[in-house]
Amino acid sequence: LRGSYSRNLNHLWLLDAVVLLWNETGINDNVVEWYYPALVPNVTHAVVDKASASGMLADLRSDPARTRRMRAAARGIHDRYLAPAGLARFFVRTMHSLRAHFDLGPVFDAPSFGEIFEAHVDCAGLELVEYVARECRF
Repeated sequence: LRGSYSRNLNHLWLLDAVVLLWNETGINDNVVEWYYPALVPNVTHAVVDKASASGMLADLRSDPARTRRMRAAARGIHDRYLAPAGLARFFVRTMHSLRAHFDLGPVFDAPSFGEIFEAHVDCAGLELVEYVARECRF
């Protein structure tokens, strides 16, 4: 897999396909998606290189039961980690980790500008309320 590696790979988990990851030292060493710890070679995907790709494809074509299992496992990666609910779980876990690591409770728990504004201004009859920040301090 080359080019837009992450987006292409993330889409492949959904397609009811056997996913092949290219094993080329130096190329993919630094390509890591957040869900990679859940991947299991020869269960969720196959790892191939120039020497093994055609043999792996022949093996997969000759073993329909194996390809069914790998396709189901690949779809499971999508459903658990890349579908909207999985992405939301990851985002929430990430925010909880950042909150704990940087002691952001006072910031995260403070009422937002929108909450303060809406508590003092009647917006019930409005279809859209837009807040524009002219200045931002961190």
